[in-house]
Formats: sequence, structure tokens, C-alpha cells
Amino acid sequence: DFESTKRKTLLNFIADASHELRTPLTIIKGYMALNEKKINFSRDALKQIQEESERLDKNIDSLMTVLEFESIPDTDLEPVNLSRIVIEEFETFAKLESNRKVSVNVASNIWIMGDSEIILKFIRNPLMNIRRHVILGSKVSLSLSTADSYAIVSIEDGGPLEDNFSFQLSDYSNRFSNERAFEKGGS
Repeated sequence: DFESTKRKTLLNFIADASHELRTPLTIIKGYMALNEKKINFSRDALKQIQEESERLDKNIDSLMTVLEFESIPDTDLEPVNLSRIVIEEFETFAKLESNRKVSVNVASNIWIMGDSEIILKFIRNPLMNIRRHVILGSKVSLSLSTADSYAIVSIEDGGPLEDNFSFQLSDYSNRFSNERAFEKGGS
């Protein structure tokens, strides 16, 4: 049934989030233990502590966004002009990424019930990932359309994709394979 599936997905998400939080925390704790033994840190060690702290902070922000999204009661949702938000974000992206071939196609006057701040996070996250990880000069297509009673935000980039890439949502809620568990040698 829907509720048991939702509960199972949430429990899997919590397990994955816990793993994502513990990994950088373990590294930071390891360096702190070395510090207690008066071992001087190299620049590389200090850089890794900084990177892991930032990773931890990013993971906590992501977790809080998901929890915030899941916890909003329907009564707190309000009409949001999705077209306006998407146009502003896509146009800003296109200006900042002038070295890319960016196409923007946004249908006008699409309204949804939602929370503006969470929608902004939802739109900005993949755009930020494109800026960080997609090869400069790659084509990026950004669009907003409707189908039936759904609003469809599409953000496509020029890859590269891994051979085992999946568009199935369930693959993202079960992000970690059991083969990577601690008992089988994972960290």
C-alpha cells in the first residue's frame, strides 16, 4: 500500500543520509584524534578537513530540504507563479553561463500550489550541478511546460552520462548498494 511504500522509502533515505553524514564526520574525527597526539597537519590534511566539513554541511542542507519538503502541510501551500520563478532562474543561469549553448523555453502563466523557497532550491540544485560538473561549452536545455494537470520542469545538459545511468526515481531513493555495506568492506 502507499503508506508502507512511503515509509520504506523514507527509512531507506534516512539510512542513506546517515551514511552520507557519517563518512565526512569520521574523517574529521580521525584528524582530530591525530591532533590530540600532537601530530602536525600538512596543508593537504587541513584542506581535506575543510572539504569534508563543507561536504558535511552540504549533506545536512540537502537532508533539511527533503525533510522540509516532506513536512509542509497542504494547508501551508500557496499559489506560486512557477513560470516567473523558472524564467528568472533560467535567465540568470544563461547569463552566468554565457560560454554554454543555453536554450530556454518556458510556458507562461503556470501556477502551482507550493512553497517558493523549496521550489527555488529544487530549480537551483541541478543548475548548480551543471555549473560545477558539466564540460564547458556543453549544450543545456531548460524548459517548463504542462501535460494534463502537471507542470514539467526539464533541465537537460550535455552529459557525460555513466553507462549505468538511470532515470528511474527509485534508483535515487536507493542510492547505495548493499554490496557497499561496512560488513562487505565498504567504509
